Amino acid sequence: MLALSSLALMAASFQTVETVPHSDLIIEARDISRAIGNSVWPGLSEAPETVLLIAGETEYLICHHRPVEGFVPRPELQIDECSVETRERVFAPHFLASFPAVDGTPTIVVGTPEATNRDPDDWMVTLLHEHVHKMQDAMPGAWQNANALDLHGGDTSGMWMLNYPFDHDGAAAAARALADQALVTLEARGTAAFEMEAFEYAAMRTDFLASLTQADARYYDFQVWKEGVARWSELAITRSGRNDARLAPLHARQETRLLDGLHAVDLIRQQRVAFYAMGSAEAEILETLAPEWRQLYQQHMFDMSAIFETISTP
Repeated sequence: MLALSSLALMAASFQTVETVPHSDLIIEARDISRAIGNSVWPGLSEAPETVLLIAGETEYLICHHRPVEGFVPRPELQIDECSVETRERVFAPHFLASFPAVDGTPTIVVGTPEATNRDPDDWMVTLLHEHVHKMQDAMPGAWQNANALDLHGGDTSGMWMLNYPFDHDGAAAAARALADQALVTLEARGTAAFEMEAFEYAAMRTDFLASLTQADARYYDFQVWKEGVARWSELAITRSGRNDARLAPLHARQETRLLDGLHAVDLIRQQRVAFYAMGSAEAEILETLAPEWRQLYQQHMFDMSAIFETISTP
């Protein structure tokens, strides 16, 4: 008959040791951002690395720079050199965004792959996307310049960025034509026709914005500068590491996503989400035409039109 001490040891061996869910993917995204991200966006690795992971009824604050009121330090859960703190869940489990959610620090707030309906690879690449948002949000004057667009309608929470009443129905046909020209332009990459098609895209883009109200035109430029470029950065970062066995299939997936996203553009159905694909295409057109456009990116905050005007003049 087993002694009680032996039974206790056996019971302890079957207890689940708590770990941070999907911590391997969080660290992988951080490491890729550090190792490769700077080749696309110099200084990307200097952006805050804070992640708030929503898992079940617990939120894990990872890689924050100091203890935060309301969170419990969990040194036994430390990941790599990243500290971990926890609290009871505040945000919805499917949340996926980057904003100053904790202590005023730009933070990736993300549910698990299961809760956000993403496979692990797509979820990890999405974290790269959110790392770019943290870089954007950490740029000097980002919040002030966003408010200066005068699109907030008195909303001080930032939700206007999602809820602005853009005339999606009225702009749908012109946006579809612009997406078609973007497809023609991207399919001409590597050929003598590319430059001509890129200039045609730039001209159509100018006409598209002229057909909008001034406020809607500013909102389009804001969305493609912010969300579109973050989507494109997924492509660019995985492309920079495409000789790596891990990143090569991720890059191929992003190339397919770029073209598929343009084929699917439908402002009436997708609303602002269509701007992700359109902005990603615009960044790729600029990258192929003149990679120095990235040097103008922060200079022309929320204003992709100014970058196009600088780069795409024949």
